Amino acid sequence: MTQVSRAANSFSLREVINSKLMHPLFQPNQKALESANELSESCRQRSGVNPNGIWIPLAAMMTRDLTTLNSGGNAVTGKVANKLQSALSTASAIMGGATILSGLNSGPISLTNFASPIDASGAWVAEGDAGPQTEPTFSAAMLSPQTITSEVVFSRNLLQSSSVDVEAEVGSELLRRMMQQIDAAAINGLGYSNQPLGLLNHSGLEVLDTSTDGAAPTWADLVELEYRVGQRVAPMKTPAFMVSPKLRKKLRCTARNTGYDYILSDESDKVLGQQLVCSTLLPDNLTRGSSSACSALVYGDLAEVYVGFWGPLAIDLLVDSYTYSTSGKVRLIAHAEVGVAVRNIGAFAAYKDILTA
Repeated sequence: MTQVSRAANSFSLREVINSKLMHPLFQPNQKALESANELSESCRQRSGVNPNGIWIPLAAMMTRDLTTLNSGGNAVTGKVANKLQSALSTASAIMGGATILSGLNSGPISLTNFASPIDASGAWVAEGDAGPQTEPTFSAAMLSPQTITSEVVFSRNLLQSSSVDVEAEVGSELLRRMMQQIDAAAINGLGYSNQPLGLLNHSGLEVLDTSTDGAAPTWADLVELEYRVGQRVAPMKTPAFMVSPKLRKKLRCTARNTGYDYILSDESDKVLGQQLVCSTLLPDNLTRGSSSACSALVYGDLAEVYVGFWGPLAIDLLVDSYTYSTSGKVRLIAHAEVGVAVRNIGAFAAYKDILTA
């Protein structure tokens, strides 16, 4: 067992917070604090980035089993281990399938992609004759760091209470808020005002239309989305349909055809054998013709969404026990330098005029 895995077994977010208070509420557990400091130092050494407070790995806010930190250091730098990424999917619509990089320490990164499909056709030629040649063209998306900040305020009594699982409640709330910001950027980012450019605002996104004023979803609509993307990209790593809760409800109540079962079965969250991802960040207020309550339906390869962490796959946590001290509250401030970019917009297609009423 390595030093990191030993530290993971004793880590306690509650102990970290308590130790940073102006007046700790209970006697600090030195073993737990040593473990937290070891994890933070490991993040610092592997990423080369110093925290303003203390590094808390994202894995530490999801589970007490941090053995994923041992998987080649993937929770700290490089591509993220599958086990950790699967756990992230519970807090994020994007992160479970996106390509996640960490340990980045330079400026913006260019993500190169073939601008058009490669012509892989061959030909029979006579001996000594040259075969057909095709020169592919490329496009590039920029993955640039932006600062994500989230805050959680809770009472000192909550931290002191033994009847509440502070590890789960506070840690999951910090994680949820950060993941929500990443999802918002990946789905709806404007591309300016310190926001990355999201899928639905990307000029290269293929947008299909149901009718002049929008229409209810049909089985054929989903089949058409899959077909359009499949013409350009194959195979896909993490294909998925993305819908809002309102549209998901509609799919559960809409038959594929007369006498057939519903588009979305009550026994799974899959459509056409592909994962269906649901997020409140998918809009239900889009306009098409005379309709102003249209929903977005997106299909594509989530692996083409790149999420980069400048520094470790962790939050830089600051504990503020001064600002709200008169009301007996503690403020947690979490920072991370994160970039979000769609490398290949051709791996996605969408409707923006689906009616769910």
